[in-house]
Amino acid sequence: MDKKYIQIFGIQRSSTTYTTNLIHMNGKNVVVSTDNKHTEPKDAAVIEQQLRKRLVNNEVYKTNKVHHERLSNLIKDLFELDRKMHPVVVIKNPYSWYQSISRWRLLHKDSFRMEVWYDRYNKFYRSWKKLLENPRKPYGKGMVIRYEDLLRSPSDFIYTLRDRFGVSLKGKIKTTDRMASVNSKFESEPKIFTEKRKQFYLQDGDFGLSNELINKITELIDWELMKFYGYKPK
Repeated sequence: MDKKYIQIFGIQRSSTTYTTNLIHMNGKNVVVSTDNKHTEPKDAAVIEQQLRKRLVNNEVYKTNKVHHERLSNLIKDLFELDRKMHPVVVIKNPYSWYQSISRWRLLHKDSFRMEVWYDRYNKFYRSWKKLLENPRKPYGKGMVIRYEDLLRSPSDFIYTLRDRFGVSLKGKIKTTDRMASVNSKFESEPKIFTEKRKQFYLQDGDFGLSNELINKITELIDWELMKFYGYKPK
């Protein structure tokens, strides 16, 4: 059975971990990577150039034939794998994302500057839109999954992976209500994702935000870009 390779991408707190767990639970012939999952797409030539610089400039690789051979093989294997890799880009509603990212930053005792993080949000999803519309190496055919759609019907997502990428399923679709919460680094067990919390993310309301915050987020988001992902301003 041929292995299918999927790489998950999404900005912080977009639910990349939950997406990865769902695929692991249901895919039989799939390898899921989350390496550099919060990064924008990189051109294959740039990656190769960076690795080859290491071969030429690093003393370890210049003087040690074993290490040199290992890195050379790594470059070869990397590009062979990347030709088979399908990106799955996860996105969360820009309004509900505020609740997740702001709490996450505060729990890490970092200041949260809306302008900075929403600029990252726009740049991240703008770069992936460009690549998804015009695939290039090292990325193959990809897809987008909205967090809200994932919560609404995880089985549809799994069946899409089967039909689009040839992922074989283990059997009946399994889902989980247990996922990493914003506080997961500070707890021994992830919180249970309750039905009430699920409905919070599926609502078409204000997500507990003040009118001032809603207006601020609306100003910061590139709504022309969001049309591609199926979101509209409040």
